[in-house]
Amino acid sequence: MRHITMVMVLLAFVGTAAAESPSPGTPGGGTTPGTATAHNAHPATTAADAKANRNTCQIRDLAPCARAKLAGAALAGAALAGANLTEADLAGADLKQAHLARANLAGADLGEAKLMEADLVGADLRDANLGNADLTRADLRSADLSGAALDGAKLEGAILSGATWTDGHKCRHGSIGTCKHP
Repeated sequence: MRHITMVMVLLAFVGTAAAESPSPGTPGGGTTPGTATAHNAHPATTAADAKANRNTCQIRDLAPCARAKLAGAALAGAALAGANLTEADLAGADLKQAHLARANLAGADLGEAKLMEADLVGADLRDANLGNADLTRADLRSADLSGAALDGAKLEGAILSGATWTDGHKCRHGSIGTCKHP
């Protein structure tokens, strides 16, 4: 139940931030219900704020949330397994211990994100920016990192067994912290 609540907080704070932001050319500002965007999302939004507005992508239903603007979001422990976050902006987001197994993060910006102990088993991270991200003790088994940028990323203790590395090679069993090619 805690994970569903975290997802609802994410969904709602994205919608709340957009609804509070005036739209250019709209008398009185605001957005049309159901069209909220995340471009002005703020990570300090509270759970009470989150309950006020739920008109955004429904990650809990695995609906597409591609290109979501979630830079700096506080998503520690969030249940996002299987979510479509293609090309999402998650730069600097706190995703410690987040459940992102089988999530589609292809082309996403995860630069400087905190992904310590995150579950990224089978995640699609093709062409993602993970520059300066902290992946300490993250589980990346069978994840696809082909074409991903890992400059400055911290991988201490990260489980990479069976992952597809940035160069397209599979990491062999027992790859911890670094990809060992067969």
